[in-house]
Amino acid sequence: MPRPGAGYALSLLFIVSLFNYTDRYMIAILMPDMQREFRLSDTQVGVLTGIAFTLLYVVLGIPIARLADQYSRKKILVIALGIWSVMTAACGLVQNFVQLAVARMLVGIGEAGASPPSYSVIADLYPPRRRATAMAVYLAGAPVGILIGFTLGGWLAHSYGWRFALLAVGLPGLMFAAAMIWLFEEPRRGAADALSEGRVPSFLEGLMIVLGNRTFRHAALGSAFYNALAVAYVNWMPSFFVRTHGMNVQDVGIALALVFGPAQVLGLLAGGFFTDSLARFDVRWYLRVPAIVMLLAAPVFMVALGVQDTTLALICLAIPLLVGGMQVSPIFAVAQSLVDLRMRAVASAVLILIINLVSGGLGPLAVGFVSDVLRPDLGEESLKYALLIVTPVFSAWAALHYYLGSRGILADIKSRSP
Repeated sequence: MPRPGAGYALSLLFIVSLFNYTDRYMIAILMPDMQREFRLSDTQVGVLTGIAFTLLYVVLGIPIARLADQYSRKKILVIALGIWSVMTAACGLVQNFVQLAVARMLVGIGEAGASPPSYSVIADLYPPRRRATAMAVYLAGAPVGILIGFTLGGWLAHSYGWRFALLAVGLPGLMFAAAMIWLFEEPRRGAADALSEGRVPSFLEGLMIVLGNRTFRHAALGSAFYNALAVAYVNWMPSFFVRTHGMNVQDVGIALALVFGPAQVLGLLAGGFFTDSLARFDVRWYLRVPAIVMLLAAPVFMVALGVQDTTLALICLAIPLLVGGMQVSPIFAVAQSLVDLRMRAVASAVLILIINLVSGGLGPLAVGFVSDVLRPDLGEESLKYALLIVTPVFSAWAALHYYLGSRGILADIKSRSP
């Protein structure tokens, strides 16, 4: 059974996740206005929405996670939330591309301290057979945050400008960070597994154990290529609907919020529930389900890009977002089950590192680069065809790694030391 107070603690972590993804992705709905003001190319937009954020986010993720495996996870969460909230607001004060890129990098520094401690805490609150569902609740902060960011960001940008939107969204996170000092209580490590904490492995030892696990590597790479596709869609869909369907920023924000938010929340929760249920009979379903849903989602993504009717395009987009969202929480649950107690935050950070090196560095940037290459011949339609090229490649690559990982997961979980 979950630990007493687990639901309350999970609710607070969900709110942290909400701020995390609202602040991270609201820039996507503001980007058409920012692109016009700063006269940015699609490649520069890809840098801002991808590698500018990802660079320090992935570099600092592992050392911060190492601290979370040794010291207070609560303190790390509070400090991280405060940093990225302040820097999100600072993005509204920039005057050029370089300043905006630096500000986005500093947002990444703060957000590097959010997920690894949170995943470690959730693993101490919920037993393995409930873990994917609990992870799904926490991860639902991503689509709900995108919903808020797109809706609120689109309205604020339309009414008051994109600079005010960033200031208005960044500062409330700072107040919640202060509230977390009194509201959140950190659980004992290993409580949900009925295990003692044991010794703290060295950094290099923990890193080698995590990276040496075959199932972990395949799960991480599969999730990385799925997220490359997901991040590309989140960051480029506002521009796609503005260019291809002639929508304005406010309408795009509302429309995509209503598509991304509910579809991905339902997908996350369904994925956590179904994989936890199926894995009671065979743990290989933790990776079989992600492999299957990736193969199902890709064709419908491509249909959404090709249809001419705007409403139908949005409906078609919702289907693969729901189906694709089912693969997210099982991966983080698997990562926690493959390692010992004092390596859980590091395992999460390594997973996030691999995911973001691929997704942040490759997803938005690959689409932007291909779009710029095609633009002389295709004009405003270049973005659509760039997405059509990238979608099947990333989807097939993700499904392959999930399938390969499922073949060894049972042995790898059994081999974990107590």
